[in-house]
Amino acid sequence: MNTQTDNATPVEVGPKGLEGATFQVEEFETQPRKLARIPNLLLMSLMIGLSIFTLFTSWHGPFTVLIQRSIHLFFVLPAAFLIYPAFRKSPNRNQIPVIDVVIMVLAAIASLWITFNAERIQLNPGWSIPMDIVLAPIMILIVLEATRRILGLAIPAFLLFLIVYAFMGPYLPGRWSHRGFTIRMILETIYVDPSGLFGFILGISATVIAGFLIFGVVLSKTGGSDTFVDLAKMLAGRSVGGPAKVSCFSSAFFGTVSGSAVANVVVDGIFNIPLMKKLGYRKEFAGAVEAVTSAGGQFVPPVMGASAFIIAEVLGIPYAKVAFAAIIPSLLYYTGCFMGIHFWAQKYRLETIPPELIPKFKKDILPQSAPFFIPVTVLIYFLTIGWNPSRCVFYTIVISACLFLILRGKNKKFSDKLKDLIHAMDEGGRLIVVVAVLCACAQMVIGMLNATGFGIKLSEMIIDLSGGNVLAALVLTSLVTILLGLGVPSVAAYVVASAVCVQPLLQMGLEPLPAHMFIFYFSVLAVITPPVCPSVYVAAAIAKSNWLSTAWYAVRLGIAGYIVPFMFYYAPSLLLKGSVYKIIIDTTTAFLGVTALAAATMGYLGNRLNMFHRTVVAICALVLISPSPFSGLAALAVLIVIYMIKRHDFKRESLTGKDLQPG
Repeated sequence: MNTQTDNATPVEVGPKGLEGATFQVEEFETQPRKLARIPNLLLMSLMIGLSIFTLFTSWHGPFTVLIQRSIHLFFVLPAAFLIYPAFRKSPNRNQIPVIDVVIMVLAAIASLWITFNAERIQLNPGWSIPMDIVLAPIMILIVLEATRRILGLAIPAFLLFLIVYAFMGPYLPGRWSHRGFTIRMILETIYVDPSGLFGFILGISATVIAGFLIFGVVLSKTGGSDTFVDLAKMLAGRSVGGPAKVSCFSSAFFGTVSGSAVANVVVDGIFNIPLMKKLGYRKEFAGAVEAVTSAGGQFVPPVMGASAFIIAEVLGIPYAKVAFAAIIPSLLYYTGCFMGIHFWAQKYRLETIPPELIPKFKKDILPQSAPFFIPVTVLIYFLTIGWNPSRCVFYTIVISACLFLILRGKNKKFSDKLKDLIHAMDEGGRLIVVVAVLCACAQMVIGMLNATGFGIKLSEMIIDLSGGNVLAALVLTSLVTILLGLGVPSVAAYVVASAVCVQPLLQMGLEPLPAHMFIFYFSVLAVITPPVCPSVYVAAAIAKSNWLSTAWYAVRLGIAGYIVPFMFYYAPSLLLKGSVYKIIIDTTTAFLGVTALAAATMGYLGNRLNMFHRTVVAICALVLISPSPFSGLAALAVLIVIYMIKRHDFKRESLTGKDLQPG
């Protein structure tokens, strides 16, 4: 997603050889235009119309497949060309050229054509009339250009590659050859076939994701985000390394709602990073904390960004089942981050948040807690009892709005509160535009992968390279997923990687949900993995740090995220599968292992660890994370011994007055 940073200032980031290079936050994620009054009113009308359409169909139930999805694009595509300029650094980026107006009109026509011809297309899938063939290339180019403007070249380039591959199939050698497609067949596959552009991924955007994005904005606007951040300050602010620990909580909240690590870094990092630096954190470490905690928000139920909705739809299971399966892995991820911060802060004796900045529960938090706790509790309850996610989020939004109108802002006029809710629908619509364009382009990619068999061929290649070894297949899949996720949003990385990599994992013995969760995790981790790690770039820009050093700290802080997904195969109990006894034992040892892993990566457990002790602690951590209680007990005993030795050394050094501060 995109968050406006109109006042962004140039800051220095960059690897060796590029010291002194100047970047702006805008360079890592396209920023919206600053529209004049009339275009802005047009955009607001579209966005409010999109939000009303989304909420109405959430309550009433969606229209037929093609009608629902084409109307969704009718609002989204023209808005995309209103919001985003053709080029990021164009001197006239805030002006709307005639060509963009033409594109907006064509996008509306091409979308409504599907709406009014939905019955014919559904009765005759893949069969076209001349007007379909005229509008198909127009729609394809419009979606490609909208995706390029918002998200960059990676996904459009991959789609163009697949289109060329579809045409060149008969002329390719070996396993990569296929029967080939004519231009007309390609256009029909993408535009007229219901599994093309208007397939299930766009459907998830139109029926589920859009509603949750509106809910996130409404929750924030009605005071829910303030409550959450204040609660985080109260819980973690007084402990050592408080500012960074607060980031774990606040970034988890913003990340699960927004679904964008980059946007989360911008929103949350502007406050957290300077505060961490002020209280003694190295600027590289402060940036890494924000990048890692912002990325992990997409693992956190109940919203989980957008990918979880796609997982539920693909597997044909209730969304609540995906959300519940994500509880323990998300807690393990943030435990690793939290304990890494804790050990680092102890190592360098960093300060807590000043007492005057920590809110009081009875005075500051409790009176304003209803707009957060009541809607979230209701949402979780509805999802738990099996309600449709779209209807769940509709009633939750209604509850949030009513609480805001009745309880919040008592000094505000009722009309001003209504204006705030209208602005929330406007902002929610703008978030939907980014996700919907991404889903539309990703759906075309999936359609071409399936039509040409390219995804199956890549799956076969992974199986061949792994030699039938499960661990090798998991490692290859993680590398492919991260590679596909370099420089693209995690939702797109997940969609493409799942189309390519799920099948070999299933053939290796993974069950469907663990296989999809494995790919989901690594698609998110791609945003903090060098060399292309956009959330790290932005965090480094705010922290004014070297991005490569920041990325190194980010990988160390997020190390649990790279290990835990492998346990979805070896210990599916972490996804709440199996007996209660097994879940408790494996979860306990995994939390101990993640804590030990954080100690090893930060080099502190009771006192500073030398390289030998760090290696031993790391080995014990991996043993604990693996599902073997007997070896886990031995590893835990070793860790206790090391901790006791180091605590003894610490007390002795304290008595002699040895300086433990960083040099």
